[in-house]
Amino acid sequence: MKAKEESIRDKIAWDNEIKANKAGAISMLIYAGVLFIALLISLSNKFGYSTEFILLSDIPIVCVFLILGIVILVLKCNQKWMKYAIIGTFILVMAFLDFCYGVYVGLGMLVPIILTAQYGYKKFTIITIIVTGICFLLSGFFG
Repeated sequence: MKAKEESIRDKIAWDNEIKANKAGAISMLIYAGVLFIALLISLSNKFGYSTEFILLSDIPIVCVFLILGIVILVLKCNQKWMKYAIIGTFILVMAFLDFCYGVYVGLGMLVPIILTAQYGYKKFTIITIIVTGICFLLSGFFG
């Protein structure tokens, strides 16, 4: 009886993880779309940054987000490590954008924390908050 309950619990946890992976992939695609729109707007020099700077900082991010989004949504890659790839990518991207643009990205640092909370693992969420905070502080210090 106990083994059956654990099996059901594991199945529910795995289903939740797959749904959270899909939500993370959709978030990546939306963020890639927003960055692409920012690239298009930057061609008119509305941001005060050079177009080359925006191209060099945003195109790699858009590519990484598109690749991860396609791997998860189209190729249906649902491995246990995908949650770490999603959250880690978001943390690094937000730290990089904060380093490049400063003030414009502050709220974006909440994205990895919100996505991590969907997985329902308290320890994973706490570690993400700590790592995100450290990355945010370091990017602000060096940026």
